[in-house]
Amino acid sequence: MDELLDVIGRPDLPSLIVVTGPAGIGRTTLLTTVREELAARGRHTAAMRFSPDSDAIPGYLPDRWSDHRDSPWPVAGPVTGAFDDPALAYFTAAGMAATLLAAERAVLLIDDAQWMDRDDIAVLEQLARRLAGTAVSCVCAVRVPAIARDGDLRRAAIRRLRRDGLVHTVRLRGLRRDEVAAELASMLRHTPDAALVDHVHRGSRGIPSALHDSVETLRQTGSIRLAAGHAYLDRAEEPDGPIGHRRLTTAMLELGPDSWTAAKAVAVLHPLGSALPRLLAEALACTEAEASDRIAVLRQAGVLHRGLAGTTWRFPIPLVATALLGSLGPYEKQHLARIAVTALWSGAAHCADPDYLADQIAAAGRLVDPAPARATLLARAEAALSDRPATARRWLRAAADLAEDVEQYASITLRQVLAGYLAGDTDGCLDETASLLEHCPEQLTRDAVQSLQLMAVFTRYAKGDFDTLRRIAERRRDRPHGPPPGPVPRAMALSLLDRWAEARSLLTRTAETWRGTETSALFGICLHSLAEFWSGRTRELEPTLRPGDDPLSRTVEPLRSQLVDAYAAGLLATGDLSGTEKLLTDSDVPAEQLNPSGRALLAAMHGWAGQAIELGRRCVATAPLRGGDPGRAPMLLQVTELLVAQGRLTNAREMLASGRSAGPPLAHLLDCAEALIHHTLGEPDDATGRLRQALDAAAANELLVGTDLCWSLLTELSLARGDRDTAARCLVEIDRVAEAMPDGRAATHALLIRATVTGDRAAAEACLRLVRERGQPFEVARSISRLAGGGLGDPALLTEAYELFGGLDALLERAWLRNLMRAHDVPIPGRRETVAENERLLGLLVSEGLSNKEIAQMLRTSGKSVEGRLSRLFTRTGLTSRIELARALLGDAFPG
Repeated sequence: MDELLDVIGRPDLPSLIVVTGPAGIGRTTLLTTVREELAARGRHTAAMRFSPDSDAIPGYLPDRWSDHRDSPWPVAGPVTGAFDDPALAYFTAAGMAATLLAAERAVLLIDDAQWMDRDDIAVLEQLARRLAGTAVSCVCAVRVPAIARDGDLRRAAIRRLRRDGLVHTVRLRGLRRDEVAAELASMLRHTPDAALVDHVHRGSRGIPSALHDSVETLRQTGSIRLAAGHAYLDRAEEPDGPIGHRRLTTAMLELGPDSWTAAKAVAVLHPLGSALPRLLAEALACTEAEASDRIAVLRQAGVLHRGLAGTTWRFPIPLVATALLGSLGPYEKQHLARIAVTALWSGAAHCADPDYLADQIAAAGRLVDPAPARATLLARAEAALSDRPATARRWLRAAADLAEDVEQYASITLRQVLAGYLAGDTDGCLDETASLLEHCPEQLTRDAVQSLQLMAVFTRYAKGDFDTLRRIAERRRDRPHGPPPGPVPRAMALSLLDRWAEARSLLTRTAETWRGTETSALFGICLHSLAEFWSGRTRELEPTLRPGDDPLSRTVEPLRSQLVDAYAAGLLATGDLSGTEKLLTDSDVPAEQLNPSGRALLAAMHGWAGQAIELGRRCVATAPLRGGDPGRAPMLLQVTELLVAQGRLTNAREMLASGRSAGPPLAHLLDCAEALIHHTLGEPDDATGRLRQALDAAAANELLVGTDLCWSLLTELSLARGDRDTAARCLVEIDRVAEAMPDGRAATHALLIRATVTGDRAAAEACLRLVRERGQPFEVARSISRLAGGGLGDPALLTEAYELFGGLDALLERAWLRNLMRAHDVPIPGRRETVAENERLLGLLVSEGLSNKEIAQMLRTSGKSVEGRLSRLFTRTGLTSRIELARALLGDAFPG
């Protein structure tokens, strides 16, 4: 807009300003915004637009021009015949110019000028010449390219005016990636992540109308997930049913019914390259010459791009092709797909994309030979199952429809259920599971039944259907028909309900029955091992990813990554970073393939705070379908520690609330995280209550995992209030935990508590040695802070902790540590940097919505001190309110 406003009304520039851009670029929106801005500046404006029938439609007119409301032009009389009569064109333009000049620096805004007829074009050319050198501007918005009557005449007139220096062109471009990100943030009121921005930018090419259609589609398909102020792309698969692309299809319909029909067919057939004209002729039942003419119209309108002399075709805006495909009716889709498949099978056409044939076979259904069609679909589905399960599911569904008998149908549908499960299609997975169990029980092996029941359990959990999980746990069917749940699905339901003691007991009692099938053995051993390890009954977690040496079946192999996830979560929940990395190496599974919760825990333990927090937000934004995600609660606790250390308590609370709503296993760890927030806010009674609640829940489930963190924080609270009896009890309890789980994080906390409770310097030194061996920056820094700050180590170590917290962006921890460093006469590096950091932390706490009293409690200072620091900050930055300060900080515009 600024570029256009800069050239309007300048006598030294041409009075005719042509705004160009493709359909959907936002020309109309721009003219509306410019008119409002000009009106606010006191400029007189008249607005009009032309329709595809070349009718001039008056828009906004000031009262002084009301006499011209019935004219084809808003400020002139009739112009019919102006092209053939230059004198009429001249005098009409002269009258318009006089009216505009009398209005003092008026502006005429013309939208959709591509629909002007030859008479209007003649008048416009004369008007541009009459207004040359004046302060009056005529702004014409023109779609390019466009199919319009007299388009050649319009282009010729513009060439003449450009030759004479009488036209200025403003070309609107598509939004850049950063501009797409800003638009998404405005639409969603959440910060979009990179994958969402990339998907929308790639599909829309930055065209605003396509961008809005893309977001509407993602919303309708549930592909956008929101969490803690951020928006994430969950799935980008195109929907099976029709989805409206209102803005894109409206622009396409303007081309007329013939072009609309051709465009829909081209959307299906264009990947077939040089065969397109011939196949389009077959599809439309016309000659190849007529088909080529329709293709030419689409090219001229900018809808279709021709490359390599017609051997390749593409839609410049990919979402246009998506919109056209979504507009196809069932018969149209089948008819066009049959043409494509027949051409490919006969060799009459070729396509480099192997997925294209599978897509068209799936759409054609029984209009093509079922045997080769089914074989192709199954082969492509197997290739796509691991990394594109939603696509594989669509092909498998089509293959099942082409099955020869019930046995083949059951086999294919079993794979379809697995693909739907991996893709996160909860409803489809449950419906297909129920159908198989109820209607094809004789065609399913015992192992297949166990796989289906396990996937149903995980899916019920992902949907938050805890009532059904309870029925399954009690050996009641989740559907009226079908076999009752086996012991492993029941135990899995119990664990997802956080009833670990019952799950372990059930698996122990029924071991002989569930070890007989492959799926049950794998998941039963895994679940039993986790329950034993987390309860302290087994000192080591020994992953068993396959029963014996037999290769995994086709059903179980895609679920293998879930077993790795579960074992990794078992180790990560105890803080065992090296054990987790060894597991991934031995299993030949890259860390990137873990659940987001596992990746977040690994990042946090390595000290990559930003990555850990981002992965944590992404995790809570998506349903925990994959294996129930036992690492979610440990991840939320770890990420909460980082967020609190950074002073971001609101973010921490939002993530905990989102995570708790999913009912994750090991939920007592969330109580520990809540206690940490209360402790930070100076609420020791609330923090103590939460910790006791967490410890009681762990005891009820016979779990020790995470209790080391609870006892450690309870010790800190007890010592702060002088409660030596409770601190002594904490020491006894943590020793019990460390004896049962000696190689993990519990050992470091046992030494830490012993040192702080008894003053044992040997324990303090042993604690520091152990945390350094474990090599987790946050754990090292916190241990140094508590030990050296309490006089149990060299105060010079506080400098090391200060630097470690700096690498974690832990502003609040560094603020606390500066108090300790002053108390122990340890120099604080960088006075200027310290002042800037203090201001940044203060601004961050204000943006968190905390009161002066709460900020004072967090910074361990007085309310009066906070008030004075805020006053000085406002004076230095020129900001006048807490809201302005928060906006500046959140918008990365905080004055340095």
